[in-house]
Amino acid sequence: MQYVIIHKDDIEEFNRQLNRLIRPAHLRDESYVTDLQYVIHTHPISGDTALAMPPEEETIHPDATTGDMMAVINNFVARGSITPQEANGMRKAILDNRGGQVTFSDFIPPSWAANVLTYEQMDAAGWFPAQGE
Repeated sequence: MQYVIIHKDDIEEFNRQLNRLIRPAHLRDESYVTDLQYVIHTHPISGDTALAMPPEEETIHPDATTGDMMAVINNFVARGSITPQEANGMRKAILDNRGGQVTFSDFIPPSWAANVLTYEQMDAAGWFPAQGE
């Protein structure tokens, strides 16, 4: 499992758009209730947020589009957390892999390397307080 620290204003919509790559909005009906793809963790002291990204492969739906996902990714560019080139690379990777199996954590841009943590690193940094705290 990898944990990716993502700005609290963007993490939920980014997570939602990962889900939409697997199950596009036009294929969803009232019986499909899953909205977010992965678990979001919030640091109990700092309030920082991290997305738990498992190593399992997911299938990007052949009809997946990148418009809504790119709106979120462009927020990352505006904050300076990724470069425009990295954003374009993420878009290309999504489009090139439609219909195929991917591990979403493989799409993490190089500039986010410091934001990618293991369980042990998260635990040591106090992300998972002991039960009862």
